[in-house]
Amino acid sequence: MEQETTVIPAIQSHFEDIQKIFYEGFSAKLGFITKKTDLQLSISRDFKLFNIESAEQEFVGIIDGTVLGFLSLRFSGQAKEFHSQSLNMRELLPKYGVFAVIRAWIFDLIFQHHPEEGELYIDTVGVLAEARGKGVGSSLLRFCEIYAKEHHCKKLTLMVIYENPKAKALYERLGYTVVSSHSLWLLKRSTGVSGAYFMEKKI
Repeated sequence: MEQETTVIPAIQSHFEDIQKIFYEGFSAKLGFITKKTDLQLSISRDFKLFNIESAEQEFVGIIDGTVLGFLSLRFSGQAKEFHSQSLNMRELLPKYGVFAVIRAWIFDLIFQHHPEEGELYIDTVGVLAEARGKGVGSSLLRFCEIYAKEHHCKKLTLMVIYENPKAKALYERLGYTVVSSHSLWLLKRSTGVSGAYFMEKKI
């Protein structure tokens, strides 16, 4: 049963909650970086995958005072703003190893997207496993529509990997359509991810 979800800008005190959600939802997909659980917990911070210090980009979904989901957004001309605790290359290499860093770089390069004028790009959406089915993901995506309209955007866009059909089905139910897809042998070989659909919704 769906419950009312409050969506607010993320702040520093939400970092551990976001990291937990990220780990639950993405650790298996990012296993190509490391199989070590202790390192997987810090991947999101070390590799600059989201920035909870920028209220312009990061939001959390809360039910009864508990953070159950998060999302990252980007507008045209807006690059990712990284967390101040993220590591530089000299720090990443000894911690994860050269091959893991190269694979992460390939993954990031292939999935880079630069929003155009009038576009709000949904960079990341995550929901705590125990909260799935409560409408948190849908609430976060509906918030994106309101936020996009407030900022005079004409469309919402996102990417979803081939290996996540449940997420793709949710986006389709909410009106998103596939406009392109891409897969590369190098991506599959280096990361285990076959490719991704690029989806959009006109608003």
